[in-house]
Amino acid sequence: KLNLRDCHDLAYSEVRAAREAECHGLYKSFFKNSSKWCVRERAKTATESMFPNGQGSKCVDAVFQKAFVDEAPGNEGVRDRTSDR
Repeated sequence: KLNLRDCHDLAYSEVRAAREAECHGLYKSFFKNSSKWCVRERAKTATESMFPNGQGSKCVDAVFQKAFVDEAPGNEGVRDRTSDR
């Protein structure tokens, strides 16, 4: 179950949300790294609002690679992510 009071769960959710919303479409752009940069920065900004002073950024960095490629519906991928911590 997704716990948005947990920094890693929130970061995981924010990475997926940014990939599908604010940064959608950049993935197929000429600069493929622009999508990853956009997603990472948006997710860090959102996660830092709940976990300030760099903690949110560290959580995003910890889950980014797995969350960025997770296309499972809903929160199904979060269960698999917890084994990476």
